[in-house]
Amino acid sequence: MGASRMAAESRRALVTNLIAERERTGETWRAVAARSGMAYPTLTGWVWRLRREQADPKPSAPTRGFVELVPTEGAASDRDGFELVLAGKRRIRVGVNFDEAALVRLVRALEGC
Repeated sequence: MGASRMAAESRRALVTNLIAERERTGETWRAVAARSGMAYPTLTGWVWRLRREQADPKPSAPTRGFVELVPTEGAASDRDGFELVLAGKRRIRVGVNFDEAALVRLVRALEGC
């Protein structure tokens, strides 16, 4: 497990404990943040995220893993790039020199529709 993933899991456990403590004590989120040393926006962001995950247990982002690439009839050559087929049969065609960050934002936006 990578260091950033371990840090996220550690932060997740910490916030889960802080949520439980707040439910017992009735403190405000600002008081909990001050006591824990965590920035208020960071804490409330994590609380929102964890509550959203509890309400909708399926992952909000695609899981990482292998994707089978199947050539189709009339497929473009490797030099031309590739095509992504998203949920709802949406398709995105990108050239070989695509901007990865822009593509990630676009896929997230489309998968959220």
